[in-house]
Amino acid sequence: MPDNMEVYDRIAHSNLSPREKGSVMKFIETMRYDRSEQTVMGALGESSISGLVGSALGAAHAELKDGLDINDIPADAVLWLFAETGGVIYKSALSRDVAKSALTVFAFRKTYSFLSAVKDRVHSDKEEKASQEMADREKTVETDKVTEAAEGL
Repeated sequence: MPDNMEVYDRIAHSNLSPREKGSVMKFIETMRYDRSEQTVMGALGESSISGLVGSALGAAHAELKDGLDINDIPADAVLWLFAETGGVIYKSALSRDVAKSALTVFAFRKTYSFLSAVKDRVHSDKEEKASQEMADREKTVETDKVTEAAEGL
């Protein structure tokens, strides 16, 4: 499929009259699928792609034994890498949209895992400290009872 510049170049060098060329160019501009976020079609296109990528990765995460971390390799990060590379090499807006969506899922998963681990560690440290304080209190109470019994002799 020719890119926009090739199409415009062909029209510019065609046998059409200047008025016809202008009309064709204007028609192409109005019918062109604009991927920018400033247009409704561009925003809907990107949202649809994000939804599809997120759904596919979510289904894979639910169905695979180890989720998206296959042999400790994050599948969403691999998808991001390949899609981003394809977007750069082939100048594909679709590949870049897939890459953005995959990176979003990867960042979400890893941030969630990290913060959950931090919270669990803080919680377990607090529990450990509380149980140590309880053990110290119990020793103090037992020591007080022994001291009282010794004083009574």
